[in-house]
Amino acid sequence: MQLHMGRGDRDMNHARHARRLVLPVLVLLAAAPGRAQAEPGRHGFWAGAQLGYGSLEVSSDQEPFRQQGVFAMSFRLGFTPRRGLRLGAELNGWLLEAFDPNDPAIGESVSQALVIAQIYPWPTRGWFLKAGAGRAMYTNHHPLAFDSDGWGTTVGAGFDWSVGGRISLTPLLSCSQGSLGDVANQLTTIENRRYHVFDIGVALTWR
Repeated sequence: MQLHMGRGDRDMNHARHARRLVLPVLVLLAAAPGRAQAEPGRHGFWAGAQLGYGSLEVSSDQEPFRQQGVFAMSFRLGFTPRRGLRLGAELNGWLLEAFDPNDPAIGESVSQALVIAQIYPWPTRGWFLKAGAGRAMYTNHHPLAFDSDGWGTTVGAGFDWSVGGRISLTPLLSCSQGSLGDVANQLTTIENRRYHVFDIGVALTWR
């Protein structure tokens, strides 16, 4: 017999995982030296690649609630119309099971393709808020499993810590959620597939 987690239990889990993931980022950001606050070179095109770890929840009306620790990866590219604002595109993902090129029946992930904005409340400093929206995709190579897609959003906060030249080290905390769509065919019906994830990571940002 499957036990489905209620909304109250899920909210408590969200709060616990948020606290676990926020604390390391706050410690890292608080440790940034005062000289790293200034970001005088923020202009033109920029790009970043990030690795991290998080907690991902996936569920639907027909499937049991799942929660799993996951590796996270993202790539960002964009331009800077003014010193306090960066615009761009982001491709990110969370790996539920590693893909194997030698075994097409293995591999599971959730990913997003987003349009994003990074807002710097203090343009001469490295702190920023991030928000984005776009397509969300669920991929599952297992037999009798089905891919789906929908729409997702992300919000986050981070800090560009200049390490020399045009390179910054960027710790970032993000929360993403959305719909992964439905599946309807002769084999199965899956409705309201959705996801929710907190993750932390560190990126190398070129500007």
